Amino acid sequence: TRPPPAPIFVMMDLRTGYSLLLALSACLGLLLAVFARGRRRSAGAWEFGLFALAGSVYAAGYIGELWSDSLQATLLWIRFEYLGIAFLPSFWLLFALRFAGRPARPALRNGLLGLSAVFLLAVLSVESHGLFYRSPRLDRAGPFPAIAFDRGVLYWAWILYLWGAFAASGPVFLRFLARAPRVFRPQVLLVVCASLLPLAGNGVYLAGLVPYGLEPSALLMGLSACLAGLGLFRYGFLELVPIARERVLEALAEGVLVVDREGRMIDANPAAAAILGLGEGSGGKPLAELAAGLPALQAIAKEGQGKADFILSRAGEERRYSARAYPVAASAPRRACPAAAASRRLVRSAGAAATRAASQAGSAAAAGGGAAARAGAETLGTAIVVSDVTEEAELM
Repeated sequence: TRPPPAPIFVMMDLRTGYSLLLALSACLGLLLAVFARGRRRSAGAWEFGLFALAGSVYAAGYIGELWSDSLQATLLWIRFEYLGIAFLPSFWLLFALRFAGRPARPALRNGLLGLSAVFLLAVLSVESHGLFYRSPRLDRAGPFPAIAFDRGVLYWAWILYLWGAFAASGPVFLRFLARAPRVFRPQVLLVVCASLLPLAGNGVYLAGLVPYGLEPSALLMGLSACLAGLGLFRYGFLELVPIARERVLEALAEGVLVVDREGRMIDANPAAAAILGLGEGSGGKPLAELAAGLPALQAIAKEGQGKADFILSRAGEERRYSARAYPVAASAPRRACPAAAASRRLVRSAGAAATRAASQAGSAAAAGGGAAARAGAETLGTAIVVSDVTEEAELM
């Protein structure tokens, strides 16, 4: 009797199997880049899309490198790979800065991209100098030819930049992780893990722990993009964040609530938590649940603008409150990051509420926000300022 056929994964050689995984990674990266373009008003989506596209170029080019049988063909595909590789750390760091609500200034952005361009030019002209690859050659000792070389000074400078850019993004994500409501922490962890994967792959490669000179980074970049994309688009936690807690003016006597487009309470300063009796785990819960007995407050949160008055009993005493909602609208695509614009609008709204004499300015801001919404600007959420007006009501 004939033996049963071997499973396809046993019959498949290492190069073919790895190439199929790389092709899948390249396709996913391309799809994420296209999807990011459609969601480019989400904070960080544009930078993330470029990162995913660069990773896709890297994976696709590495397939060509694996199947090259001459040094010239291998170097040609490596040049193609670096059209993406060289810009991966720059795009990721720009994404991290946009995530932090502090988009890179033009000088910094141009400096990062210029540095990537220098490394790209070094690889494009690799055969005319020994600054990047010294003595490039094909190693034919394994089951397929693989590039071998001595590392030049620019290669080590590139490694330093790669590790520095991804490592610098870590504190940004971890800081937000420590301050984020519990419901969003799993999503932030996805992005943190995404920033670690490329470093892990490159570290394993530099240590020579991968057989036959395979580069795990080409595959892990795709996985990194998938993890970051899951957190970015599936859960949408970057559409209104990061509105850093210190920017909500925690010491403000007035309560400040931030509600996203789904009606979830994203953040609240201590005054708002005290007024509404919010617990530590309230972040991410629907406002309809947290303020079940306050339909007027729910209505202005849903509408994104307007004013609501309500009465609450605290320690046997009735207190009167007045709440005003301000729509937080995305800026035009050519302007700075929507999340940063949202933060600035929120701070202005809170500042207006804090100063009694600025109430007319606050009304004007609300009208401006409504005008922006009517003009077609995408609304990211609502900032609600709650004031205790008990004393003012007694004087009337």
